[in-house]
Amino acid sequence: MKKLLPLIVCGLILAACHPWTGITTQELAKKMGGPPRQIRTSGVYKVYIYADPMGGGQLSFYVDKDGIVRKWTGRPVGGSTGGDAGDSADSGAPAAP
Repeated sequence: MKKLLPLIVCGLILAACHPWTGITTQELAKKMGGPPRQIRTSGVYKVYIYADPMGGGQLSFYVDKDGIVRKWTGRPVGGSTGGDAGDSADSGAPAAP
């Protein structure tokens, strides 16, 4: 049992890291507090774009033809390439090597 416990805990942590994937667009709208700002098409996915409620960036949710979120990305407040807010060169923080 002692060997199984860390495996269970690790599995629970991994499951908690992706709360957005596998939900429907209706559930997404409820969690985000309303409809998306914009809906775009990217290949086989529709991209639902929402404002990031944590600080001014944007979140993009890739939805399949069945209306299920398959992946998501976030754009930081000061940058345009993804990553954490504050890691862009114009934020005043030193650039990563």
